[in-house]
Amino acid sequence: MTIVGPRPLNRTQATSVLALRSVRATDDVRVLGYVAELIAIEARPKTIRELTGVATLVVQKMYEREVIRPTTGRRKTTIGDLLVKPRQHMEVSFFVARYAYYWLQDDKQVLAPGFLRAYRQYRGIATDETLVTPEAALLLARFYDSGEVLMARCDVCGLPFLRSSKPIRINWSHGHGDCPLCRALSSKDSKRAVLVNFEIAAARKTFERLKHGMPNES
Repeated sequence: MTIVGPRPLNRTQATSVLALRSVRATDDVRVLGYVAELIAIEARPKTIRELTGVATLVVQKMYEREVIRPTTGRRKTTIGDLLVKPRQHMEVSFFVARYAYYWLQDDKQVLAPGFLRAYRQYRGIATDETLVTPEAALLLARFYDSGEVLMARCDVCGLPFLRSSKPIRINWSHGHGDCPLCRALSSKDSKRAVLVNFEIAAARKTFERLKHGMPNES
């Protein structure tokens, strides 16, 4: 009688086994919780791997289990695009300020717990039109970690805001990123024009939340 050995696993089966082994190896339910939350906000597998250390193949398998296709497309490589619109500039400033607070608690490391707490709070104030992707948020977190961006406080209005530590391209010019509230309030006719459109009026409301939600930073 001929004894036939087990058939080799196909790619899908092999990935499933890898996922199970990885989960057993980490034995950390919290990590899986972070992965699940990152999947829920449609973070890319590579982003999830960077924040949690879970292998990309494992993350892709978890995406398949949730019947969600991983997000694809171009990843932002500069922060200049995020500093063009005053309201979005204020909102990402809020994210970085909250992230900076948790970053200190995480021994100055870019980790999933602090990132998710900051991003969760940021999503609470951002609009559908101005919300940035987890990838753009992680880019800001990395830049804060490396000192490429920092938090400053406006000498005129007192707003804590995000700026680059060196000149970068912002729209059609180069700069560090000026105070978004002062930019929103300014016009050709007056340095302190009255707010007239809905977007800037909403920006003022966001600013009031920022004043009470941001830690003091110089």
